[in-house]
Amino acid sequence: MLGEFIKLRSWEFLSQYLPREFWGMFIFEPYLDQPASMVGYYNPDTDWWFPAKDGEVGMQVFARELYNAALRAGAKVVLGLGVRRVIVEGGRVRGVLTDDGRRIERRPCFPRRAQ
Repeated sequence: MLGEFIKLRSWEFLSQYLPREFWGMFIFEPYLDQPASMVGYYNPDTDWWFPAKDGEVGMQVFARELYNAALRAGAKVVLGLGVRRVIVEGGRVRGVLTDDGRRIERRPCFPRRAQ
């Protein structure tokens, strides 16, 4: 796995996991064609190590932006409710069983590779 990672450019690595709108939190735009090992180490707004946006740093920035993107995409986000079990049927996630005993089914979706 490390051997494959070493061969990737930063943009190739990021495109596997994140939509394009999030890349700037993890690497400075001119470095997108540099080795993937640069991802997460340099952020021009804050110096080293942290995702950042508009002068705010830390993983909470990424979590908030991911949350907002999910809402824009039509996801229903439930906060403060624990998941007791992920329900898998036929090798696919079908929903979750919550701590209060509710079964929440997932809507059918067709994931696509991050742009």
